[in-house]
Amino acid sequence: MSSLIKNEITKILKKKSLYIMLIIIFAFIIISNALYKYTYSSVIGGSYYSESYINILEEEIKKLNPENPAEVGDYVTYKSDIDTYNLLKQYDKNSWQYEVILNTGAEYISELNYATYQEKDDKKVQELTNQYNSFVEALNSGDWRRFAEEELNIAKQNQELLGENTDPMLDLQIETLQMRLDYNIEYGNNYKNQALSKYSESKIQVLEYEGKNNISYDEKIAYQEAKEDFEKSKYALENDKDIFNQANARGILLNTFSEYELFIIITVVLIAGAIVSEEFNKGTIKLLLVRPYSRAKILFAKYVVVLLTVVFIMVAILIMQFIIGGIFFGFDSLSIPAVEYNHNTNSIVETNVILSTILTGLAKMPIYILIGTLAFALSTLFTNTAVAITISLLGYMASSMVNQFAYYYNLEWLKYFVTPNWDFTQFLNGKLPLMEGLNIPFSIVICLIYFAIMMIPTFIVFKKKNIKNI
Repeated sequence: MSSLIKNEITKILKKKSLYIMLIIIFAFIIISNALYKYTYSSVIGGSYYSESYINILEEEIKKLNPENPAEVGDYVTYKSDIDTYNLLKQYDKNSWQYEVILNTGAEYISELNYATYQEKDDKKVQELTNQYNSFVEALNSGDWRRFAEEELNIAKQNQELLGENTDPMLDLQIETLQMRLDYNIEYGNNYKNQALSKYSESKIQVLEYEGKNNISYDEKIAYQEAKEDFEKSKYALENDKDIFNQANARGILLNTFSEYELFIIITVVLIAGAIVSEEFNKGTIKLLLVRPYSRAKILFAKYVVVLLTVVFIMVAILIMQFIIGGIFFGFDSLSIPAVEYNHNTNSIVETNVILSTILTGLAKMPIYILIGTLAFALSTLFTNTAVAITISLLGYMASSMVNQFAYYYNLEWLKYFVTPNWDFTQFLNGKLPLMEGLNIPFSIVICLIYFAIMMIPTFIVFKKKNIKNI
């Protein structure tokens, strides 16, 4: 049996298509990492204050007369945006000043222009001008804590005005502002600030769902996701670790099997879809069957090689991403553990990045095995390589549509189809599966049933195939 497997492996290693796929995958991983490194960015403020937009406003404002009551409103709006943009230009987009201007400075500028051109209140203009100048002076002093303290004091004053009444949103605002000061989190485009924002946003969602008595299954999933984001954000802040970054060696490695899944599928299908049919097409099946092995053993040996191909391409991609990611980004980020929230134990779980990636790969392996099995079965049943490869790839691409129908339209009968069941990452860490009624034992049984449906006819047909005319 081992000699049969070795013989099949030798045949696979002689295939040019395998090496072409490896070269393509290698090139794609390089391009993917380069794009993450040089084009990935999270610019605070979006494109609203873009140069092209401001150029349009500058042309439009020339046509307006601030003395005309019908035009003064538009004039104030356009001028405020232009003034805000000119102030933003003085600072880096990733700086804390940039975010503070968007949050507070734009309001100062708008109030000042409104008082100047619409209200024409000289006393108020002078007062607002002094406030604005003080604001700009504080920006240039580099003291971001001053702004956080001011926000916190205002929020606390508002809380006192409420008396015994409570406002959960105001309480959360006070909590996050206090955390900003306690954890020394600058405003701006940094991972601590992003974690604090995610903490606030996810806690709002958690409070919203916990306040409901009866929630749907979709809402339960959303609640789990919000709870997970909340706990992960809290972990990131308390441990000062950048766990949300997807644009470094750690982030891309953890998503390896999502980023490059299509290449795994194509490679497996190319091998599985040709491993039997090519023997018939080339006539070499006769030489294979005259050997002292039963047909079942010969076919089984070929299928073992298909399974080994799945493992080989997964390991190869993992190694390539590890090396290329390290070259592009350095290996320092790999020291940060993979962090997940376990919904069964309601606790954060830290795992080695490599082990976490391998666990994800194992959870996704049923997808690759079943698609490979489909290609293998079609290759044997029809002895046509093109048919086996084409149908298998179309089946994989159609699987996402089947899943979407199942999830969005709650088509309960589709849970008996294989595609909603074959991705076991949906069960990791006590998560609710994307479709109600699914669980690990049920999905294993469904996958085994479809596996048997494909493999039993394959072995029966192969054992009875007539090769006299080949």
